[in-house]
Parts: sequence; structure tokens; C-alpha cells
Amino acid sequence: MSWPNFASPNVVAVVNFTFLTLIIIIGAVLGATVRVGKELKLKSGWKSIFRTYMIGVGAAFICLPFITSFLHLKYESLVLPLKSTLPNVYIEQLFMLISLSGISSYLGYSLLDNIANKVIQSQVNALGEEQEKNSTSINELREENLKIKKNEKRISIELLYMKAKDAVASGQKFQDKPDEESRIASIKKFNDAIKMLDEALLLVDKVNEYHEYDRLMVMKAYALKRVDRISEALDIVDQLLEKDGSNPVLIYNKGCYSWLIKKFDTEDEIKKLIIKSLTVNPKTDKLKTHQRKIIEKVLSKLDVDIKDLFDDSELENIRKQTM
Repeated sequence: MSWPNFASPNVVAVVNFTFLTLIIIIGAVLGATVRVGKELKLKSGWKSIFRTYMIGVGAAFICLPFITSFLHLKYESLVLPLKSTLPNVYIEQLFMLISLSGISSYLGYSLLDNIANKVIQSQVNALGEEQEKNSTSINELREENLKIKKNEKRISIELLYMKAKDAVASGQKFQDKPDEESRIASIKKFNDAIKMLDEALLLVDKVNEYHEYDRLMVMKAYALKRVDRISEALDIVDQLLEKDGSNPVLIYNKGCYSWLIKKFDTEDEIKKLIIKSLTVNPKTDKLKTHQRKIIEKVLSKLDVDIKDLFDDSELENIRKQTM
């Protein structure tokens, strides 16, 4: 009996395919688990839950190539042999594949729902005079059509947000490098993010979908600040504070942006804003967590924007107020 040649390209290809398939399934199961917890809430029976997992895995394999086409997953860093792949790159790309598989599973489930809804929409177009007489059926089909458009819009917004977030992350990496080419690349990435966020904002109803609108605007303000369009970023923060005046992140950003463009005549007004952001009572636990991170950053002088704003005695007073 002869053993297979493990150095053979065919064997390596099979091993790589098996390994990547297993990783995608793991990510897809995690994405389906989120949907089970969010929508089924474990009340629909095990058969329905199992069906959700299977659809999630299938959706991941269908949608993953599309999503990875613009999120730049480096498959070559995950396949054998790994001679030219650094350990940190391998781990980063491995977890990114798991994450994207989960996202594909979660969003892909909705995408498959849309496909079914589009079939219904095609039936609407093919209905004759007989169905026009049935007003009840027509109204139901119109509702389905509205759901289709709503789902399509939601997925478009989410994909634009993900692409913008990826561009911001890339811009930050380039910004940390000292050479001129990296600086130019960083500015381009941040401007790309701003453009994609503007596209997403056009799809959002700022009155009825204000949470989504605010999320996009917060990221846009951050990207604007990174390309030195600080006045525009400050205008966005002021606009958001009108609706959420006790948000510590927004108050802190207003203080930092105002300090950078010297909006106020005295440092005291800036200091009051910063201290208010550290001591205000947030409305949610998530905001409390963000506030705690800001407090630690200020006390440790890690924020270069306001590094020299407070002296040691002032920082000690802040420490006492935030204990």
C-alpha cells in the first residue's frame, strides 16, 4: 500500500479547500446564531432553528465571494504553503474570514428572503384583470413589494457603511506611516469613506430612521476630522447634540474639535466641555463604557488633540470627579 504524496498540488488543494470550508462554516454558524437569538428567540422549535442554521451556512457560501470582493480578504495568506505569510497576518486574515462568513450568513439570510419577495413582485407584474378585482390580494402584494424595497435599501445602507468603515480603517493604517505616499493614500481612503457615507445618507429617512442616520453622521464627522475638515465635523457634532445633549462622546468630540480650530477665545470654555463629557450621566450602558474609555484616555494624556490642555493638578481634580 502506497501513501499519498502530501506535497502534491492536488492534495494541497484538497486540504486548503477542506480547511477554508470548515472556517466558513464556523463563521456562518456564528452568524446564524445571532439571527436565532435575535429573531427566533429559541421559541420556534429545534427544526426551525436547525433550518435557520442550514440557510445561514448556504447563504454564507453564496454571499461571501461578493462581500470579500470589496473588503480585500487575502486568501493567499490562508492557504498552504505558508512560507511567505507572517503569523500576525495569518491570524488577522483567519479571523476576518470567520467574521465575513458570519456577516454573510446574517445578511445573506435577508438576501435570500429578498429573492423570494422578488418572485412575488414578478407575480404582481403578471397579474391580469382577475386579480385587479380582488382588492385584498392586491393590497397584500403591494405590502410585500414595499418590504422588498425596504430590505433592499437596508442592505444597501449596511454594505455602504461596511465599505466606509473598511476605508476608514485603511486610512488610519496609512496615516500612522511617516512617508508622503502613505499620507496621500490615507487622505484618499478617508475621502472615499466620506463619499460612501454620503451615498448611504441619501437612502436614510433622517426622521423615521434617526438612529441609522446618527450612526452614519458620527462616522462621517470622524472621517472629516481626519482630512482636516474640522469645521464641518464640528457642525455635524452640534447637529447631533441637539437631539442627544447628554451623549459624552459627542460632547467630548465637540470640545476636541473646538480646541483644534480655536473656536472659543479661552481655554476654560474648552475645559468645561471636556469635563462635562467625563462627568455627564449617560443614558445607556454602551455610552457609559465609551465614557470610561474617554476618561482613561484623558487622564493618561493619550489624546494628542488635547494632550497639553490640562495640567497635572487639573487632571487630579478630574480623577476625583470621575472616581
